[in-house]
Amino acid sequence: MDPGDMALLARAQANDPALTELKLPRRNLGDPGAAAVAAALQHNTTVASLWLAGNALGCAGVSELAAVLPTHPALRELSLNFNTVGMAGARALAAGMAASGTLRNLQLNSNTLGPAGNTEEEEEGERRGERERERERETEEEERRRKKKKKEEEEEEEEEEE
Repeated sequence: MDPGDMALLARAQANDPALTELKLPRRNLGDPGAAAVAAALQHNTTVASLWLAGNALGCAGVSELAAVLPTHPALRELSLNFNTVGMAGARALAAGMAASGTLRNLQLNSNTLGPAGNTEEEEEGERRGERERERERETEEEERRRKKKKKEEEEEEEEEEE
């Protein structure tokens, strides 16, 4: 997420009364981004429209968002078009929407639901993809830690030389 997106989430989390629409389309947020949005909305009471179209959101991220639906007092519209929401995500959304007192418009165009929903093989593929993305994030985090440690060691060596 870029700094502007982070600022929007911070406003949502701070319950900014002027923030009634949260538009984050085509940001490639993935499931971790959906989790961040869900966390920001947990204590929010002002966002009425949430636009997350084209963000590569899968079942895990959508399930995080669905968990917020029953308790969010203002959310009326949720756009999840052009993502990779499978049947597990759709089921979570259906349950969240049924328990929501406010959500009236849920958009799921161009997702991976298919005419009869995902097959078990497709759902396993989604889970595999989620595990692979998690491993990639862990590898990236490890690389960042390694670089940070190396930089700290180099700085210590420079200080010792002085």
